[in-house]
Amino acid sequence: MIDSNVWWAVGFIEADGCFTIIHSTHGGRFSQYYPRFKVGQRADNSIALYRIQEILGGIGAICGPYSANPLKPNDKPTQMLTIAKKEELVQLVALLDKYPLKTKKASDYAIWRKAVLLWSSTDNSRHSKEPIWLQMREYWEQLKEAHKYRNKV
Repeated sequence: MIDSNVWWAVGFIEADGCFTIIHSTHGGRFSQYYPRFKVGQRADNSIALYRIQEILGGIGAICGPYSANPLKPNDKPTQMLTIAKKEELVQLVALLDKYPLKTKKASDYAIWRKAVLLWSSTDNSRHSKEPIWLQMREYWEQLKEAHKYRNKV
């Protein structure tokens, strides 16, 4: 893998990627938290997503195209590269540790990375004896706070 290709992919991740933790409730009985990564592009530029996926070693799934929002006249159909499997998220962490982010998104990544490593190292069923969900909720709350816009001009 040529470093310039990896840095190109990391640049896309930095510009258009989204590090998230999904909060899922099950009829109010219990909550679960799952780390996810997504990067999207207009459908007419989906070649970039396939190239990123190739550079990342084929991980993730490319979905879409998703319809444009008819209420937004300039909105266009989009496609999304989503990484959700534990082993693939760990691969992404290894790559981004080797090729670190350089902007504000690095702080999002630092929180998300902790969640990925915790989530991938345990049995995540609701019957698990390892109570990770309180810590995952804390990472979810930290990431929500980090995503807020702050004007620092």
